[in-house]
Amino acid sequence: MKEGAVYLFYATLGLILLLLSLCVLRLILFVAIFLLSGARVYFWLYPNLVVEEQFWASFVPLYSLEWRKSSAPKTTVCRKIIEGLEKNDLGLQSGEDLAVIIHQVSFYRPIDIEKVDVNYYNFDNPTAFDFKLIVQVLSDLRSGKEVDVPIYDQKTYTRSSETCRVCPKKIILFEGILCFDCKELRDLFHLKIFVDCDNDTRLAKRVLRDLKKRNRDLDSILKQYIDFVKPAYDDFIQPSKKYADIIIPRGADNLVAIDFIIQYIKEHCKQPVANSLDTKRLLR
Repeated sequence: MKEGAVYLFYATLGLILLLLSLCVLRLILFVAIFLLSGARVYFWLYPNLVVEEQFWASFVPLYSLEWRKSSAPKTTVCRKIIEGLEKNDLGLQSGEDLAVIIHQVSFYRPIDIEKVDVNYYNFDNPTAFDFKLIVQVLSDLRSGKEVDVPIYDQKTYTRSSETCRVCPKKIILFEGILCFDCKELRDLFHLKIFVDCDNDTRLAKRVLRDLKKRNRDLDSILKQYIDFVKPAYDDFIQPSKKYADIIIPRGADNLVAIDFIIQYIKEHCKQPVANSLDTKRLLR
């Protein structure tokens, strides 16, 4: 009797391990096929981490940080920059916030899910964003005005009837994707940064994010990447890399580069009010 129970236990355990092994093998197989098919994984800081410094009254230089692809930890880089700047004396009043972050995803154009299949909608194409509104919002912030930023619901793919009121701060960061592609927006930035990350790391983060947070299956994740994300990189992101003033490898892990940006902004805050930014002088 005991021998039978032991046999059943090990048989059940073996079956469970076999099923787990098959799941892991399936994941490895899909990733291998995906990579061998030429679909590379790009992790890129889009030209949008607009670290916008509001000098005294109206002059607000924009620092643009661009990630490779939409699953990059853009906000992490923003936070690290803010944390680094908070350690410096930038002339803040007591209780005054140093910076504000604006996200490009807030400016997605709303879509009608009854007419559009979101599984076949290209969220990585420039047409998916309202660039006219982005330019208007950032221009108003530069002039010292308060702005209303849209609230985009990523579950319903629509804009909320409410908006988020944003006040100008000493530093304004704008993070997102595809901002180097728009010249009118690109011209607002005083420092454009392209942060390049390891291909495998970017793919792994994208897969894990969509599996855990968006409850998607592996097949749809890879299909979306092959059909939309990778082509968007080739057609829009990679060509716009030439507009970057600084290219940083290893993403948010590159603390040396982030510290360089922090020191750059710190020095810029000390400069007198001007109508233009002498980037070459500051980067010497």
